Amino acid sequence: MIEAHPLSAVLRFRDIVISQQALSGKLGVTLDRFSPERSGDLFWAQINLPECRDSWQSIKGHIATLASPIAELITSGAIGSATLDLAFSFDSKLITRSAKIPKCIVEAAGRGQLDLEISTYPSTDNDTADPVQKS
Repeated sequence: MIEAHPLSAVLRFRDIVISQQALSGKLGVTLDRFSPERSGDLFWAQINLPECRDSWQSIKGHIATLASPIAELITSGAIGSATLDLAFSFDSKLITRSAKIPKCIVEAAGRGQLDLEISTYPSTDNDTADPVQKS
């Protein structure tokens, strides 16, 4: 089981009907990405959570700060959904691996109506790159 911290953590928002400036203003943070959905009618956005390699508490703090505005945006229909994506690496020689997500993260995500997504990336001992930055 993976007991370490994730490589990265990002918040993603889908089916956005408001402007980038309006979304950023309501969340009180700068968006790292804001682009049209493939359909072209709606938008998606992403916030890269800083310092996620250092502490689950850091992730929890960011989510706790954003939970209420995210829930309000979903309830009002300004955004369709929100996801917390936690990325983990695993030894590429292993067939399976599991990760334990602390209940404080799950609880904070639930308050913000966030879905949890777990991304996994095979790695070798020499792999230290952040997979989110590669995409």
